Amino acid sequence: MPQLPATHRNPNRQRGVAALELALVFPVLFLMMYGLLSYGLIFAAQHSLAQSAAEGARAALRFDSLNDAEASRTTAACTMAKQGVRWLEQVSGRAIACQTQLVTAVQCQIPAALASRVRCLSVSLNYDYAATPILPRLPLLPTPQRLTGMAVTQIALSY
Repeated sequence: MPQLPATHRNPNRQRGVAALELALVFPVLFLMMYGLLSYGLIFAAQHSLAQSAAEGARAALRFDSLNDAEASRTTAACTMAKQGVRWLEQVSGRAIACQTQLVTAVQCQIPAALASRVRCLSVSLNYDYAATPILPRLPLLPTPQRLTGMAVTQIALSY
């Protein structure tokens, strides 16, 4: 009597192996895909915050005179900065904090000889990611507590 190959001897031995393999591989693949999506959105939010802060800092420069009120400069900076992160506010349902501040020349990294004649404006956007994450957080994936975008621009140099 001819002998059957090993694969045809007992087909019942292989039953359920595919389900077992899927049960072992699926959690790993799911975590990889979820991590990829989660970190991709975190990086997109961080990039938007940084780019929007830079746009806000540039908006503070769009004034004719050096004597324009600082309040109007800071308002223009925050208004422009918040336009770039509107998508993040809509997704999270939470307002992004915008802070502007006139900073010293030391923070602007200006040479000491010019320090007394320089004014700079700092624009900072903060998003509390721990309170309102874009995607629900998984315990195995570490995520940042806060995302921040910051830009500093020189707004005046009088001679």
